[in-house]
Amino acid sequence: MHGLWKYFEENNEIFAALVAFLAIGGGLLGSVIGAKIQANGGRDQAAAAREAAQIAAEAQRVAALWTVRHVLTAEFIQLIRERAEAVHRLYSQSDAAGTTQAQIDQAGHSVLRKAAEIELIVNTPVMRAAEDMVSALDEFVAISSVAGPARYLRGVINESMWCGDPSRAELASRARTSLDELGAAAASGDTKRKVRAMAGADEALRAAIADISDSQAQAVVAEAMGGQEWLDRKRQNEEQVTVRLDRLVAAAPRDAEVRGQRGPGNTAAASAMAAGGVSQAQ
Repeated sequence: MHGLWKYFEENNEIFAALVAFLAIGGGLLGSVIGAKIQANGGRDQAAAAREAAQIAAEAQRVAALWTVRHVLTAEFIQLIRERAEAVHRLYSQSDAAGTTQAQIDQAGHSVLRKAAEIELIVNTPVMRAAEDMVSALDEFVAISSVAGPARYLRGVINESMWCGDPSRAELASRARTSLDELGAAAASGDTKRKVRAMAGADEALRAAIADISDSQAQAVVAEAMGGQEWLDRKRQNEEQVTVRLDRLVAAAPRDAEVRGQRGPGNTAAASAMAAGGVSQAQ
């Protein structure tokens, strides 16, 4: 090493050339390394930009899906309530023409179509709650198709008994008596007595209510034979409908929370629509 250094001292021109070479070579090496670092940095920046774009796109997709899910669920709830409203009209007004029953049937088709739509996007708990709700409402429709017209016409008979027309009041009184007899005959288990009472009740009803339809008369007769059982079934089913609807309303917001899809700006809009669908018809 000492000899090499003495050689460079004796040959200064060679040492100066070597120093210049090393300076140029070091500069070139630094430029290459710097360019490589810059290239790597550019790739990293591009990768980060792509990842940010993917995250933003996924966030938008999730937010849109969250909104669609809650809007469709709110619409489903509203259809449920509209059908329930139509069913309740059977208890408060005459449906001799079958208009209300047709509306109930049409509403049922709408509910099933909407249930098929939400099945594609909601989670399992929400779909299960929706199916339970449809089942309870279908049972309420079946019960009310008999109990509704029967309760309404019972009210008509009771009002007619106290009207100012003696002949009309008499016919109403006979109809009520015949229905009471039918209930007693059905409870007795005597088939012949029940058959006679059914014929008598049908005749008395048609005399007391001139525009009564065949389906209405059949509903009153069936309700009279069922007695308190129809009222108990109606009350229990109404409670079941209320409980299951509350369960569906409660499950819908959790759908997004479970999936982690509650997005800013969508919460207020979807919640407002769900609340609107629920509050109407109450």
